[in-house]
Amino acid sequence: MLLQLAALPAVCQWQWPVKGTMTGENIVSRPQDRIDKELNYDHLFIAAPEGMEVVAPVDGTIGSLGLSAQTSLQRVTAYSNDGGTFDKSRKKLEQEKQLPVPLKYINGDVMLRLADGRKVWIGGLRGDILLKTGQRIAKGQVLGTVAYAYRVIGQPHISI
Repeated sequence: MLLQLAALPAVCQWQWPVKGTMTGENIVSRPQDRIDKELNYDHLFIAAPEGMEVVAPVDGTIGSLGLSAQTSLQRVTAYSNDGGTFDKSRKKLEQEKQLPVPLKYINGDVMLRLADGRKVWIGGLRGDILLKTGQRIAKGQVLGTVAYAYRVIGQPHISI
């Protein structure tokens, strides 16, 4: 009996999330690496110049978005995105006096839900792009720009 190719599931080709760079380029830390004395369990940190575009690596639907400060590799302080853009929400936080880290390290996070149920989190985003939960996102669509995902990494970067 011959297998019909139409019956086989399509292979999902992911795109590198930093626009204009090659797959695997500028990785700062991989899962199971150490950052200072902390074990990086599950993040891929990718460095890029601040302001460089970050794109969806795969088609999905926005499951959640907001602002956060990663105060350790296992601890995150979350902030509301209030339905605006990352930059507008960050501007509101400028008035706060008791932030856990400098505002530089409080940036946007997006969780994409894939059709098969998997989830992809991307952190360290800025930008004036209006995103909403439930919004369908196409692979390659701009989600924001590179900022900072984790306070211990001094150069601009994202986490995925």
